[in-house]
Amino acid sequence: MLAIDPPAPVFAASAVVTRAAKADTGAPALAVNPQGQVLVAWRDARDRVIVRAGASGRTRVAGRTEWGGSATAALRADGFAAVLYLHQPLRGGRRTLEVATARPGRAFSRPRKLVSVVASVGAYQVFAAGDRFVAVWSLAKAVRYAVSDTAGRFGPARTLARVDGEAQVSAAADASGTVLVAFRTPVLDGGETTYATLAPTADRFGAPRVLAGTENSTPRAYGGPGGAAVGFQHDDAVSLVLAGAESRPIATVRSGPDDPEDLTSFYAPVLALRGPGATVAAWAIGRFPYGDAEFPTTGNLQAAQEQPDGSFSNPTRLSARYVESVGAVATSTTAVITWREKRRYRYSLNLAPALTLTASGDELNVAAAGEHVVAAWTSGRTIRLARVG
Repeated sequence: MLAIDPPAPVFAASAVVTRAAKADTGAPALAVNPQGQVLVAWRDARDRVIVRAGASGRTRVAGRTEWGGSATAALRADGFAAVLYLHQPLRGGRRTLEVATARPGRAFSRPRKLVSVVASVGAYQVFAAGDRFVAVWSLAKAVRYAVSDTAGRFGPARTLARVDGEAQVSAAADASGTVLVAFRTPVLDGGETTYATLAPTADRFGAPRVLAGTENSTPRAYGGPGGAAVGFQHDDAVSLVLAGAESRPIATVRSGPDDPEDLTSFYAPVLALRGPGATVAAWAIGRFPYGDAEFPTTGNLQAAQEQPDGSFSNPTRLSARYVESVGAVATSTTAVITWREKRRYRYSLNLAPALTLTASGDELNVAAAGEHVVAAWTSGRTIRLARVG
């Protein structure tokens, strides 16, 4: 009997979600739950936040921004949805972070104001954390959050930590419902790279933990079946730390033999957390033709896989070009790394040879839950959606 291996999974052909998104609105908000239900949200030409169930499901209005950034979305296992967005009047004034929720098949609730300030609001995200939602955002000098009950009603906003005005706040949720927030404390106080976690049954974050104290350390948070972790760069190394564990190096990044050190740049790694001991990490390297160049002209994308002893394999080169917008998500069996080469978006599954997802994308978002992976991207005013499998 002839045995034939099943074909490796790839992203299937894409479907159009809408052709009426607002131009230059950024990546569409995207969420998927373990049952494979998908939620896509975007701003239309009237600055409404529009939500659709997959590529062909029901379309609903979640709120109105007037002027603001992209929305972010979350979808619980029971189909309960949440959409978080920033409302800012066209003539200026207070910026209001609002969240709307919807039971399966129902209209969205009246938006709830989480914060209304004159200062800027950034890094806002909402996560499905078990049978509730958690919203996280940053202000000029603080990281704040709010937690909902099972009915989607959000409690009061609380302050997690003080941060530097230029801090890169990053947040993620893992498959267990743990939410992790990574950030840097004020530079004048030492600029420590720090993270804090919210346990699945807790209503307050635990005390922040310090990862590194150097100024060039940049944190990025990720979650998946393998838990919640922070990837960060420190001196000439890319490293990670699983929540509650010790820091581990992934690889050392060095400049070419004929280049001075300051002509090479690299970034905090993205992490695809498939399961315990099965993390895949990827990081982009850029090389500058001369010291005062604004952007790298050459570079590559490298990735490594966690080994049984906790170390990482020698790097594999996924791209021999300078790349941008590197991302990662994971199921228990598949690590998905995505990146942009010029206008092309490409991807690799479990360090397999790279494939092209779209040859003309503006902004891309990828989400995973259970064994489901979906990608959504904008091209002009069109949003497309594709699934792995």
